[in-house]
Amino acid sequence: MGNQIPKAYTFEIENFSKRNDPFKCPLFSIQNCNWYVMVYPKGYGTSKHMSVYLGVPDSPLRSQNWWRQTTFRFVIVNPSSVLKSKSLGDSFLLNSVT
Repeated sequence: MGNQIPKAYTFEIENFSKRNDPFKCPLFSIQNCNWYVMVYPKGYGTSKHMSVYLGVPDSPLRSQNWWRQTTFRFVIVNPSSVLKSKSLGDSFLLNSVT
């Protein structure tokens, strides 16, 4: 835990309630690694609720020994009602085969 470097990336989604198609946020870089957030406004697969995923571009093309341990938190702010805002996070190991 002592070597964690907290960073934040913030982006705003205009007219979210009118979006239906999945979209990817602009790439951002933390600790010399590019990341993106993929948003599925109407859910992914069988889910009917918004789905949000953190990813690394071209991760399958990276060397077999490539990996990143990350801890992240998504905060989804509802501007109409702060009480309806959501926060979720996780920690996982991402490697060239995930």
